[in-house]
Amino acid sequence: IAKPLLGRFDNQRSLTFPWQPQLLSCRCWQPWRENARKEVRKKKGKDALKGTKSTETKEVQRKPKSKPKAKKGAPQEVSSSRPVAPPVASASRVGAKVASMRARDPRFDDNSGSFDMDGFSKAYAFLEEYREDEMKKLQEAKNSLQKRKKKKGQDPELVEAENTLNREIKHRIQQDKQRKHLGQLRAAEKSLKSQEREKVKTTGKVPFFHGRREARKLLAERKKDKKGASVRDKAEERRAQKRAAKEKKKLPGRRSKD
Repeated sequence: IAKPLLGRFDNQRSLTFPWQPQLLSCRCWQPWRENARKEVRKKKGKDALKGTKSTETKEVQRKPKSKPKAKKGAPQEVSSSRPVAPPVASASRVGAKVASMRARDPRFDDNSGSFDMDGFSKAYAFLEEYREDEMKKLQEAKNSLQKRKKKKGQDPELVEAENTLNREIKHRIQQDKQRKHLGQLRAAEKSLKSQEREKVKTTGKVPFFHGRREARKLLAERKKDKKGASVRDKAEERRAQKRAAKEKKKLPGRRSKD
């Protein structure tokens, strides 16, 4: 009789009925009343847990706003509050090639144009004055070291410093000689090219492209003419001796008498 009325009183702590309240004190109703109270407590506990879970999940499970996808070829957005270098890894994200982000030296890159040796030497001709000044300073330092060496004697520190200065001076003199020789060689090549161009224009001959060997020969002739016939060319004499020795080796030897 009381079971259909449970829906009306399931949210109350104590169950009351409109008829004969003495029935509730009966032993046969006590287990049903305890079960009903347990169900009410479970429902309240579930509602409370649902409320706490819903508030916590709202705070934790907030999804971050997705950034709009960058268009291909669009510029990269960087913070203006601090200096930021564009990373190489993000080059593909902004649509640029990773190879374009690598640093390159325009002096040694073919994309910057062909190398003009004459223009380079003219542009950096002022470095020769700097080299001459440095050479003078090294010579002065060497002279001062020699004076100190005479006063103090064979000091190992002074000897080591003088040796390093001598090596540096020798190295720089050799570099200057090599640079001067290469410049003269380029001038000889240039003169040979201009002479060949002139011959092609005047006579209509087939152009001949001279190599480095012809330029060296022309340079040697110029040096010989500058020195004069009376001055001995020791380098040329050594070369002639080497050539004669090679030819002598090729000659057949004498037959031995049996």
